[in-house]
Amino acid sequence: MSKNTDTEYQKHQAEHPWLYKCAVKSCGWEKSEPNNEGALDVQLFGGYGDFIDPYDEDSPYFTLCHKHAHKFANWLNNPEILHPTNGHSHNGAENGFWYGHIGWDQKTWLSHLLTFTWWLFRHRSLSKAWYAFKSSIKGHITWTRKDINDSSTPIVWKDFFFKLFFLSNVYAGTVNRWKRTFKTKQFNKAKAIYRSQTSLYNEVWQKAIQGELSDSEKNLLIDIGAALKQQEEE
Repeated sequence: MSKNTDTEYQKHQAEHPWLYKCAVKSCGWEKSEPNNEGALDVQLFGGYGDFIDPYDEDSPYFTLCHKHAHKFANWLNNPEILHPTNGHSHNGAENGFWYGHIGWDQKTWLSHLLTFTWWLFRHRSLSKAWYAFKSSIKGHITWTRKDINDSSTPIVWKDFFFKLFFLSNVYAGTVNRWKRTFKTKQFNKAKAIYRSQTSLYNEVWQKAIQGELSDSEKNLLIDIGAALKQQEEE
């Protein structure tokens, strides 16, 4: 986020404090990011004789945290207006998020199971529950294919089972953090071994001889050469 954007966000937060915390008084949740926390902003409209009449005023609006947004959606019980599970993504840091959380991007074994039971007991329909369960599994398979846009590509089974047993969201999952840390260390070690055997000068020279330098690399070398020449002249 740029400095100007950050300043504008802080100004808006100071002017509209009710938009940066859950409207449920007992909640206590407050936003720590401009967005991406799974909250729900609600704007109210009405007129004379309606439940609310913001005549000659701005329409009132408020925010619900992720947990209470789910409760609100469940209370409405109308997926065409506000879908209780499939209308939003998760980063893993949302208020109320957990291992068995239901969502199109949440694919642990428990979330699959709860998807089935939620639709079964909420809607009293075995067919809807079975359809939701199959859709959940199908989405899981799609997002673990080698190419998610091509259903003919093979399933990457190690990713399938990793998501099935561990949280894989950006901000959640201890095992997932260990996995990222391990991959980073593995990459840095391989990079160090490669660099100990091949100098940067030799790498650039070989790529130049073989005509493998990209346009951006060529421009970078030109800029470096011009900077060195200017330094020598000074």
